[in-house]
Amino acid sequence: MTDARAPRAPYGLDLLGPFRLRDAAGTEVPIPQAHHRIVLAALALAGDATVTTEALLAALWDEDPPRSARKTLQGYVARLRRLLGAATIETRPGGYALPPLLWTADVHTARALLDDARGGTQERLRRRAAARDLFRGEPLLDVPSPVLDRLRGEALRDVAARAVEEWAALLVATDPAAAVAPLRQECAVHPHRESLWALLVVALAGSGRRTEALECYRLTRRRLGEDLGVEPGPALRRAQAAALAADGPEPEATAPATADPARVLAGTLERKRSGGAAVALTGGPGAGKTRTARLALPRALFVSVRPAAPGIPGDEAPDRIAHAVLTAWGLGAREADPRAEVLHRWAERPSALGLDDVTRPASYNWLLPVPPGCALVVCTTLPRPGGAGLTAHALPPWSPGRLGALVARARGEGPRPSAVHVREAAALVGGMPAAAYALAARLVADPGLTLAELATELRDPRRRLDALSGQEPDVRGHLDRAYQRLDGPAARALRLLSQLEAGSFPDTVAVAALHLPPAEVRAQLRELHWAGLLESRGTARARRHRIPPLPQCLGREISEYTDPPAMREAAVSRALRAWAAPGARAAAPAHHGPPDATTFSTRYRRQSAAAALIQQEVTP
Repeated sequence: MTDARAPRAPYGLDLLGPFRLRDAAGTEVPIPQAHHRIVLAALALAGDATVTTEALLAALWDEDPPRSARKTLQGYVARLRRLLGAATIETRPGGYALPPLLWTADVHTARALLDDARGGTQERLRRRAAARDLFRGEPLLDVPSPVLDRLRGEALRDVAARAVEEWAALLVATDPAAAVAPLRQECAVHPHRESLWALLVVALAGSGRRTEALECYRLTRRRLGEDLGVEPGPALRRAQAAALAADGPEPEATAPATADPARVLAGTLERKRSGGAAVALTGGPGAGKTRTARLALPRALFVSVRPAAPGIPGDEAPDRIAHAVLTAWGLGAREADPRAEVLHRWAERPSALGLDDVTRPASYNWLLPVPPGCALVVCTTLPRPGGAGLTAHALPPWSPGRLGALVARARGEGPRPSAVHVREAAALVGGMPAAAYALAARLVADPGLTLAELATELRDPRRRLDALSGQEPDVRGHLDRAYQRLDGPAARALRLLSQLEAGSFPDTVAVAALHLPPAEVRAQLRELHWAGLLESRGTARARRHRIPPLPQCLGREISEYTDPPAMREAAVSRALRAWAAPGARAAAPAHHGPPDATTFSTRYRRQSAAAALIQQEVTP
């Protein structure tokens, strides 16, 4: 039994997102060296159990430790003890451990909250919500240890999934209408997690929105079939059956499928501002992040952290951003540390601040936690940004219904566009909001142009970006800015992977196409994912990637005048061989474009035909 008089643990370690070490006062203790973070993470994950020296050596160097590995490990432990206190790391027979009275870790706190079944529904809902909020991003994000990620990372991701699903299930049971909006956000982040979609269908049906519930099931079934080649599982089928059996008319007030993102953001900031509000708007290029943020905070000061030159992430250094904020406030840096001066001035005169074009957590982490009375909005392509008190709001792609409503408004009193052409146009632009506005602008500028004719232009991937050019917003500009920020290897990866006619592809195919070691390819895919130019889904062992339609068009366009034809064709050939290899997990690539592909180049038609032959060979 725990002694009630036991002192509060002086150190708290956060591993469910970016690595963070805090002392008893809540002040962050920087641990700049990666090897020190690995040692602390390995010890914290074990709780109060002993971690053997061999296990720590494997976490630090995998199968290739240096000759002096044991002495080096002892040096790491000694330096950590000098920094944190001699008693903070115990030496035990065969290894080391963290004394539980001196340490807490969010990993064990989350598990304890989830395992606690005491109390009524509301109390359990509160605990599940608290467990869910502990996950601030990808677990072990700043702990570069493949061994720890292999042994512990997937288990931590499973705990995150459990926290979200148990919280959502309790909310659906108590207030299905209130569960709809947060479930939509979670489904956008985890588009292949059937259990979340099943809960969303149940929540929609339970709040009287049966038609939306059935449409949600239909779209989810199609996505699972197109992306993974599977049919819905038992949970989704039960949710559909419940929606079909639901009685009663649909209330007129629930007709809009989604709330206005700017209004939702403004409400979130208003509720949290007294204690300091921080929200990250996430989405790919052209997702409408900046527009939504400016509508929600019309008086906020917005600072772009876009690099001055391509491929130089160092331009997003916090000091440069701090100087830009002080300059925008009409102030000059007086102190040696401009970040400290920004935080001091901000606390003195509470206001709203926005950071635009963010692609690295370092750009905003120094502003967290936000001072009371202040608000921070971060517009970022990072799929899962994390930070102290930061709430992430994903801006999902537009549905065909939303695109159709915009087109109908653009046409005014004219004939309503065909639902077939609306769905086709939405698929061809990948639901990108900027592209939707560009389409509407073209229809307004040319009253004689029909959506059917515009969809015909969009079918040819070589003309698709041209069909959206010359309008506001600038779709090609959004994508090109994201491309220009890539380093050389990641830019090459986008160009070559854009040649693949596939709905999605696994790591093995990407490694074959790029003809590089797997570790380098994973780093490049991660860079594309962070830039919003690649969608990555699934587990570490069965991860699949997809380049959205318009980034793929840009990649092909740039590749045409950057890469020799032989390089592009070799990448496609290697990818096709990887798809056809015996024992390959991935299904052969299939063309997922519109039915009329006559405008595709001969090379792409030849590639699709080869893929079809391979599918015949590998399909049992």
